[in-house]
Amino acid sequence: MIIVDDVAPLATLAGVLGMIATLLGIAGLVASLFLPATGSSRFLAMVVGLLGGLGVGALLQQAAILDPGNLAGLLLPAGGAVVGLFVTGALRRTSVPAP
Repeated sequence: MIIVDDVAPLATLAGVLGMIATLLGIAGLVASLFLPATGSSRFLAMVVGLLGGLGVGALLQQAAILDPGNLAGLLLPAGGAVVGLFVTGALRRTSVPAP
């Protein structure tokens, strides 16, 4: 592991990729709120949540907030996947046919 002092987290390639993954994960989770709660959409939301969790973890490691050797850092991607599993279809409105 290489530690670079006095460098902004977004000045490194890993920090930029972490930010991109975080933003894509957040955008995907927001979009999954409006999807129907089927198996495939839940799987897609889990993958997107996992991507967002990996991005947050990489960004926090570049900011020297999260220790790369700590096992608790694995909770971020797993937490993103669980969030993706449960938020799918939370804001979806279904139309009720007229009688």
